[in-house]
Amino acid sequence: MDFYIPDNNLFSKRFTILVRKLSGIEVGAKDWRQQLANWVQAHPCAWWQGVWIACEIKGDPGEHGLDDQNKTPDIGEIFSNARINIAENIFTFGPLNDDSLIAWAEDGPRSIWARARLKEMAGRFASAFHELGLNSGDRVVIHLPDVPEKIAAFLGACWMGLVPVIEPPWARPIHGRDTCWAEFSPKLILTCDGYRRDGVWVDNGSFLEKLTAQTKDDLIVVPVPCAGSRRNVQSKAEVMPWDTFDKLGKGGGFSYRYIPFVQELAFLYQNDDADFKMIKSGEWLTSMLMDWLLWVDIGVGAHIFASDIREQSNWLRLIAALATGSDVILYNGDHGAMNGQVLWRIIEREQVKVVHITQKLLAEIQNGKAEPKQNHHLDRVELVIVEGAISTAQKDFLQTSCFVNAKISFC
Repeated sequence: MDFYIPDNNLFSKRFTILVRKLSGIEVGAKDWRQQLANWVQAHPCAWWQGVWIACEIKGDPGEHGLDDQNKTPDIGEIFSNARINIAENIFTFGPLNDDSLIAWAEDGPRSIWARARLKEMAGRFASAFHELGLNSGDRVVIHLPDVPEKIAAFLGACWMGLVPVIEPPWARPIHGRDTCWAEFSPKLILTCDGYRRDGVWVDNGSFLEKLTAQTKDDLIVVPVPCAGSRRNVQSKAEVMPWDTFDKLGKGGGFSYRYIPFVQELAFLYQNDDADFKMIKSGEWLTSMLMDWLLWVDIGVGAHIFASDIREQSNWLRLIAALATGSDVILYNGDHGAMNGQVLWRIIEREQVKVVHITQKLLAEIQNGKAEPKQNHHLDRVELVIVEGAISTAQKDFLQTSCFVNAKISFC
């Protein structure tokens, strides 16, 4: 993971203090960016150790002995024998009695999960995985729509030290999925009975029948109730019914399993690429906590919304936002729902403070000649994080036609 400084002026107090204590450089002084870049290049170990402390990363940082002093080490080499748990770090921040997930569907709001409920459900997934004999490093497929249970399943897998293979049900045609997943040799597949997308209800029952007809005897398939099926998928002999799986995790009390810093976190299916993208645990955790706690520290209680989660990497970024102690808005649907107004309605109704938006969605909105602020109250948004660089015209569009009170940042 390379060191970078975002091109904005929204740095948190903890970042300013970190830089001053480590290097003596004052953030905001003349040429401070170049000075800091030079300092980090000369003292990479000291910098990343400081980041570990400033971001309050839980785990064992390990020893920092490096034999080759002529080589500039990367973060994986610096923490080569460190051990962490992703779920523990996500659940560290924020009061348990506060809300953590506000879930929307294409037709409006659906559910609210408190932080305590999310932690309980993640722990139950972890306990169920443990009862089924899964061990750290084993791979599980999470083939679910963007609902709260999907986040709980992901964090439960991380709790246990498992490696999720994440693919939404609408990502590719039904045929061929088992072949794609076979390369990972998963021990368990969590899939859905049905889902809704683009205003259409999709019955996943036929896919379940084809999947179970081709799976090995030792592969466990669990249909998670999401939108229903015309087939009685829970009664099939080849699957583990959701009620059975759910009861396995009700005991709770399963301790966090620590994994190597360099272990895989997940494999993600990207819509523009036929292959899965692999993400490493330590690098992902460090970069995400830097994004949310060093570059931008919005504070506990703010509502954060990733407005385009077609790419599952954005979905993971939304999960990382839980580490701020704030609430995240989870949207399970297409951004064109409600005649293209669903995203603006979410932002307005949930009084969102931070919006994460992709270049692709921004271009679509701008090309549609929309003037969102004319029909929606978006003045509570304080920060817009854009994935990648944008043009001056796009930045002006965001600030004049969408979020008049917001600062624009890039990641």
